[in-house]
Amino acid sequence: MPLRLIIGGNNPSDHAWSTGHYYSHPANWMWRILKKTGIAPSWVKGAEDDERMVSEAGVGFLDVGCGHPGTLLSEFTSETFQSWAPAFYARLKAHMERACSNTGCVCSECGAPAVVGFAGKRQWMELLNVGRKGRGKYTKLDHGVQQMRPQGWPFPPSTEVWVLPSTSGAAPMSTAHRVGPWQELADRIKLIEWPRKPQCLPKD
Repeated sequence: MPLRLIIGGNNPSDHAWSTGHYYSHPANWMWRILKKTGIAPSWVKGAEDDERMVSEAGVGFLDVGCGHPGTLLSEFTSETFQSWAPAFYARLKAHMERACSNTGCVCSECGAPAVVGFAGKRQWMELLNVGRKGRGKYTKLDHGVQQMRPQGWPFPPSTEVWVLPSTSGAAPMSTAHRVGPWQELADRIKLIEWPRKPQCLPKD
């Protein structure tokens, strides 16, 4: 089923890797934010419900560095992040293709998620900087909807990209600054139908 939202992280933390659930570390704000803003339905308890979120709320999770656990982001260089890009895009494209196939989409694009939201600025900036050098590199991003797309981005223009504050407990910021952009995203997600239907098929 085409998702309403895919939340993209940097890479799984050691805690998430060991539990098998996204953002499972008790100090991470992700599940508190998802419940507070309404992105997560009222029945969600926490990270153990990450798979149910996919089928019942249309919200999925994926890390740029899937299969590369580590707690300290500083351990991963820009070159490492950029080396992850092709495999990350391949996973996104495969998801879109499966969703198209499962819904009978004939345009090859309806399986794309409505929104991709990155939990933190760095991963999106690193993707944007693939192939860029010197002064051509991006060094600053604002939270919210993004207009630029990196080389190789697999989704059609209809898929919105948002950059949100990091939910890591190690990221110093006030609760208002951390939650505010996520609430804006939540308000956007509430406007997207679920389950989503292919737009290329004849209307009933």
